[in-house]
Amino acid sequence: MPKPDGFLVDQTSPTSGFMLGDIASTAEGPVMLRYPSGEPFGLPTTCQVVDASNNLLFTVHRAGAEPQPMFSFKPIRKPTIVRDPAGAIIGMLSSDSEKPVTTPPTGYSGYSSRPRFEGQPAKFTVEGVPLYAWFKVWTCAEHCKQVQIYYYAADGSTEKPNAYDHKLYPHMGPPPYKFTTKASGAGVVYGALRPVTSGWAGARYEVTVAKGMDAGLAALASFCPQLLEDEYCRDAR
Repeated sequence: MPKPDGFLVDQTSPTSGFMLGDIASTAEGPVMLRYPSGEPFGLPTTCQVVDASNNLLFTVHRAGAEPQPMFSFKPIRKPTIVRDPAGAIIGMLSSDSEKPVTTPPTGYSGYSSRPRFEGQPAKFTVEGVPLYAWFKVWTCAEHCKQVQIYYYAADGSTEKPNAYDHKLYPHMGPPPYKFTTKASGAGVVYGALRPVTSGWAGARYEVTVAKGMDAGLAALASFCPQLLEDEYCRDAR
């Protein structure tokens, strides 16, 4: 498990801008985000993402499962919608699977209300808001603890090689649980589970995002392993 000191490396801000625009911008320096971890019992229905001062930045509305016939495999979840503090849709997470998942690998994709490329066609429209493909999270790991994050290209394919490697570090016994995201081997995100009170009930991640790294993408991509695990590894809730 890497140590937090000296782990993060400043990045050059992406030419396409940040996925969620000015929300949690790292253009001027690192930022800290706080949000539910989903460990060990799954993500809550509503996951608020706040800054270091506990100001609400956006909310991830975890989707329920599609109804399935009795004795079917674990169902694919409906899309998970991301809203700003005013309730406007600014993003979405959605399974790439078209049928219930029985074996890995599998993937999730992230969408934004702002296009990544000029002239990029919208992939979905939700509540009248066009949504554009930004990234794909792909896992070959049995329990979704290691994933690769790819950017989508202008033609709808995924750019090669992957842009980021994301890893969750399991921990025997009580937390802390930690995760990291790297770009070309350099640390760009460091997250550690912290208690909100004296106990671990309601614990949340404190996530530090390096200067220049897309904090919105980093946060949304970190929800995907949990959603992937819900689809493949554990009973749907």
